[in-house]
Parts: sequence; C-alpha cells; structure tokens
Amino acid sequence: MSNSVIDGKKTSKEKTMKRLSKVLSLACVPVAGLAVAASPAMAEQITSLDTPVLVPALAFPQGLQDMEIARSIPGQAAVDPASVRLLGEDTNGKYSVAQAEGGTQICIIVQLRGVGSVGGSSCTTKEQFALSGVRVGVQENGGRSVVTHLLPADVDATPIRANSNLTGKFVSNLVVQPNASPTSGQIELDRLQSNVKFSYSQLPLALK
Repeated sequence: MSNSVIDGKKTSKEKTMKRLSKVLSLACVPVAGLAVAASPAMAEQITSLDTPVLVPALAFPQGLQDMEIARSIPGQAAVDPASVRLLGEDTNGKYSVAQAEGGTQICIIVQLRGVGSVGGSSCTTKEQFALSGVRVGVQENGGRSVVTHLLPADVDATPIRANSNLTGKFVSNLVVQPNASPTSGQIELDRLQSNVKFSYSQLPLALK
C-alpha cells in the first residue's frame, strides 16, 4: 500500500512539509477478521475484481470536475490523473477515487476546503480493496480531522451512512468521519452478492 500527502497550493517541498498539517493514513491498519495479504483467489470468492464492479465511478468518462481535481493533485500523490473521479463532497472537503500502478491499485483522495488547505491520499491493491476497502485520515494542526473510507460497491453501507451529509453521484459507499471519534467500533455489514460479512471498523484519528 502507498500513502501520500497533497497540499492545496503549489509550493516547494520544504515549504509544503512545514505548512502541511498532520496526516495519518489508516489504509495499512488491518481490519479485524480480514486477511492483510489478499490473494486474487481469496478476493474473487467474495466479489469480482473488475475495477468498474469494485468502484462504479471508474466506469464513467472523466468530467470537467474530475479534470479540475486531477490538475490540483501534486505528482507525489502517484495516481493516474486520467483516472481521477470525484465521488462526493461536504462542508469539510472533496473526496475522489483514482487508480495507480497501472490500474492495479485503487486510491482514495481527500482535499479539505480552505485557503492553504491540506489533504491526503492512500492506495491499496484491488485484491485488498475487495476485502477491506481503502481508508485515509487527515487532520489539520489544531483544526478539523476526517477519516474517509471507500468501501467496495457490493457492500451495503446503509447502516453507517444514516447521518451522512455527503452530496454527489457516487457517495453510496463513501464513509466520512468528521472530527473522528476518540473511540473505535466495529460493525458487520452485508455484501450484496456474498454471505461473507464486511467488517467495518470505525477508527480514531489519534493525532495531536
């Protein structure tokens, strides 16, 4: 898995590191009950590994909003700009998906709103995404914090999205925890095409 930090302004690497707020990627945190090293055979027993099946947004042509977001992402994010798709947004920021490593990885991208705002991205293999999704946490120094989790499309995320304020075409499997809870919790979610449960863990963003 790979993690990177993105900044809302084009600055030198040194200035970027000084200005960026604390960012924590949670995609590498193993979710209870799920294998950390996922093989294609293991994942295919649960869902298809076809990218449009895992993330329907990636089956659609890139629009103007998608292109705008792609242009704002610095090179160190290491994603394919042509694959960037806006999933949704809320008062805290915008949330997008992209591919990396020649289409073998799926990435979640978070861009917080505001002048000089910060963001983060995290990528994982398609096999691991099929089992546990991809997650990234972003926290400003003394300010907002969000943990964002993109789930595979075959997971019914309704129980954990009841109070969601997200808007957009592809938010049904996007879960955003604003001002992340200091405690953690785990919820078993149904999969639409499998009897295997998806274990969703609500993780804290433990940065100070």
